[in-house]
Amino acid sequence: MSSTSSTAAAAALPIVTSTFWLGTYGLLQLTLWLKIMTIRSVQPSSTHQLQNLAVTQDIRNLRATRAHGNYIENAPIFSLLLLVVDAMNVIPKTLVNGLGGLFFFGRIFHMMGMWAYEGSTVGRMVGALATLVSLGIGSGMTIYSAVQVLGGWSCVQVKFGVIALIVLLGNCFAGINVEKKKE
Repeated sequence: MSSTSSTAAAAALPIVTSTFWLGTYGLLQLTLWLKIMTIRSVQPSSTHQLQNLAVTQDIRNLRATRAHGNYIENAPIFSLLLLVVDAMNVIPKTLVNGLGGLFFFGRIFHMMGMWAYEGSTVGRMVGALATLVSLGIGSGMTIYSAVQVLGGWSCVQVKFGVIALIVLLGNCFAGINVEKKKE
């Protein structure tokens, strides 16, 4: 592809930075899925059910399943945040790229730490911290981008007020139907 056509393609698609990272997240998802399938392929089919997993205490399978599940909890929302920040074109692309890389390598560390040992490992802790920071910064960048595009803070104060009210009400009512601990 010539530099002229690649420049034209980048101009037509302002989300090139996040698109690269979304592709790597897909490959990481595939890696996690393949790990589970590799472990399960050598087991009798009856051990694939979750109730039997707990009974058989197949630690490798449990760790692989947990690593996969944890990734699934975080990757979709982060991918959406990164895509929106990139598309809004308010944040410099180097920061968007850095954020995408932080999340990716955080998930790699977490995955390796989860596969290595049951319990706290340096990899899991580094990965969890990188994921937490990525989600926090990504959320902040998304809100900042929206505020800039809407014309400043005064245009979104009502939205933030409504969101704050929803969060407050959610926190007030979150524990109403929870059973009390027996003392």
